[in-house]
Amino acid sequence: MSTILCLDDDAAIVVALERVLRHLGHEPLGARTTTEALQHLARGGVELVLSDYQMPGLTGLDFLELLRSEGHDVPLIMMTGYSSIEHAVVAMRAGAIDYLPKPIRPEQLEIALGRALEVVRVRRENEALRREVSALRNERQILGESAAIRRLLQTVAMAAPTRATVLL
Repeated sequence: MSTILCLDDDAAIVVALERVLRHLGHEPLGARTTTEALQHLARGGVELVLSDYQMPGLTGLDFLELLRSEGHDVPLIMMTGYSSIEHAVVAMRAGAIDYLPKPIRPEQLEIALGRALEVVRVRRENEALRREVSALRNERQILGESAAIRRLLQTVAMAAPTRATVLL
């Protein structure tokens, strides 16, 4: 189950998306304004954003740019009732993970969600592996099992938390 933010200025579309997402086993969060969407994002836990392209005030592209500038690294699927190849290309270049024309069929949404959530999963796995590799590198870069190496590592461990200069 993933938490998915639905941003659209049309309340009927937000309600319909929430219904479909619940049916697919996800936890939807509805927002009708970018301000409301940013509040949901600030609370954390949002794994994916579905955003309308054409909204009053900020467009979906403006919202995507705002997300990136505020450090929200969450994938975004752009939706629009005014579909064009040019809009799709611009949205994808701006960082949208997918582009869906309205009306969105539930099976079409399910496929797009599957692809986007796979990206989320791979990003998390990649970050976990990076932390693991970093911990291994920091833990031990000196190889050896002799008594002399063990004494050396003990000395390093004692000196590491201090600001002392040590000659080994």
